[in-house]
Amino acid sequence: MKQILNKEQVKQFSNQILDHFFSLSKEDLWLRFMQSKTEYSIREWWNSTLDSDHISHRFVLLWEQDKVIGLGQISRVKNGVSGEISVSVSPTHRGQGLARSLLNELLTIAEEGRISDVVLVCSHKNQPIITLAKKLGFTFSV
Repeated sequence: MKQILNKEQVKQFSNQILDHFFSLSKEDLWLRFMQSKTEYSIREWWNSTLDSDHISHRFVLLWEQDKVIGLGQISRVKNGVSGEISVSVSPTHRGQGLARSLLNELLTIAEEGRISDVVLVCSHKNQPIITLAKKLGFTFSV
C-alpha cells in the first residue's frame, strides 16, 4: 500500500517510520544520512524534520502489513522553486523497484507543486540510488 502525506498527517506514523530507520544497518544509515547515526540522533533528526521551517514537506510511505518498507520525502526549500528529495527502502525489499516508484512519485509531486529544481540527497558512495537517479535524468556533483 502507498500513502502520500503532508507533514501533519505523517506525524501519526512517526513510530513506524522510526522503526524503519532503526532496521537499517550502520552502512545503510551512512549512505542515507552521510554520517553515523544513533537511535537518539535519528529521533532528533525526525523531530527536527517535523518542526522545520521548510515551506512544505510531502512524504510517500510504502507499507507491507503494518510496517513501513519504503519512505520518500520531498521538502520545498525557502526559495519556493527548489526541493530536496530522499528515499529509503528496507533491505529485505530492495531490488523490487520500490526506490524507482518512490522517486517517480516524488518527481510527480514536485512537478504538480511547480518545484522546478530538485536535489536528491544521498551519499556519493550510494551507487544503487545514483545509478537509478541517472536513469531518471538526474545529474550529480560532489
